Amino acid sequence: MLHPTVFGMVTTRKSEAYTHLAVRSFFQTTDLSAQDRFILIDNDNCWDRGRACYDVISPWRPYSFAENANEIIAIADSMRADVVFLNNDIYFTNGWSRGLEQQDGIVLPSCNQTHELEY
Repeated sequence: MLHPTVFGMVTTRKSEAYTHLAVRSFFQTTDLSAQDRFILIDNDNCWDRGRACYDVISPWRPYSFAENANEIIAIADSMRADVVFLNNDIYFTNGWSRGLEQQDGIVLPSCNQTHELEY
């Protein structure tokens, strides 16, 4: 990606087990530049901050989907960065972001079925 990128994800107590897998696989398969940021919104204060090597935001009350997305967008806007808002229940594989790197605009949704990738 040409610009810095803010990757945002949200977790809740009910989805915490999935989030651990998603976060781990994200960092195992994603090449981040020094300007990129990964931000996890801990939507109901269940996340163990002790293991975080990234930014964790804990709102004073659970946010709606739109509030969570707007929080990530505001941070990215302040950095003049691109935004990738991620589900917390997916397992990232090698090359997952190549399809995004080929886009010059807003892509909703995007997945490996919409892009032909060469491995």
